[in-house]
Amino acid sequence: MDLIRNSISNITSNNHTGVRNAGSAAQNNSQQAPVDKFESSSSAQTPAPEYKKGESLLVKLMNVPIPTTVPKISAAQVEEIKSKIKPGDIILETDHRYPGLQILEKIAAGSDFSHAAYYVGDNKLIEANCCEPSGVGVTEKTLDEFLAYNQSIEIIRPNYKSEEDVKAGVNYAYKQLGKPYDSYLNSKNDDELYCSELVWRALNAGENKMEVPSMNYLGVAEVVPPNAFQQMEGASVVFSTGCDIMKSLASYYPIYLSAIAGAAAGAALAGPVGAAQGLAAGSIAAIAVGDVVQSGHDLKELITTRLGMNKPEAEK
Repeated sequence: MDLIRNSISNITSNNHTGVRNAGSAAQNNSQQAPVDKFESSSSAQTPAPEYKKGESLLVKLMNVPIPTTVPKISAAQVEEIKSKIKPGDIILETDHRYPGLQILEKIAAGSDFSHAAYYVGDNKLIEANCCEPSGVGVTEKTLDEFLAYNQSIEIIRPNYKSEEDVKAGVNYAYKQLGKPYDSYLNSKNDDELYCSELVWRALNAGENKMEVPSMNYLGVAEVVPPNAFQQMEGASVVFSTGCDIMKSLASYYPIYLSAIAGAAAGAALAGPVGAAQGLAAGSIAAIAVGDVVQSGHDLKELITTRLGMNKPEAEK
């Protein structure tokens, strides 16, 4: 807990100041996010800063995939989602290949879901993403592209007051395409956006504002976590696979077994030191093999490209 708190606190304090109510120890954990902050967005006057992938160590670590035994969402589930989803709906998601994100959200916000996206219609959604394969930043993709992994999904329909509010949300989301991902959780403006901030702002782009719960994130920043949309008044769930972090953690049992086997072998050969080395070696081997089988990546790419050690030619 302290490690996560310190990691986020360091990157936030070093790069962003004036985050709304950041670090207020006396503040309640959950409150209604003020809608007037949307009116003070500076994106119209200030161009989005250039984003350099990997500038946050925390995001780098969250971007490392871990093989999971959770199955990919089925074709039948994808078709059911397509038949039910409407423009303006919110997609909550956990990609079980990235347990770090889910663990962080659960510890900091109590959310089993780690990501939120905004459906804009015509089989497309817009999201602010910090992980591959869609890339980093605000991007557009099809439902088929989005629903192609080892995921838990929930579709939430907000209680819009008018169709004009839906249109305003969709228009707002499209205008954010290309903006960088906000790995510092700065809710002061929309020059950069984290996933649920994009959805939050889209919901309030119209004339009728929506009250969405916000919370103090580990004493560092005031944010809207993914599970906040489940708590909106009048919102309804139109599809859900369910999502439970304990089941998610259990899905990595091949890694645990490999680590235990490595530790046992190491202990037999070299005692406690060998056990520690074997534990690490068993875990790394299971992740590397699983990553190749599940995602098509090898260990070299995992270490270099995923952790930002392999710079593009233009940056060398």
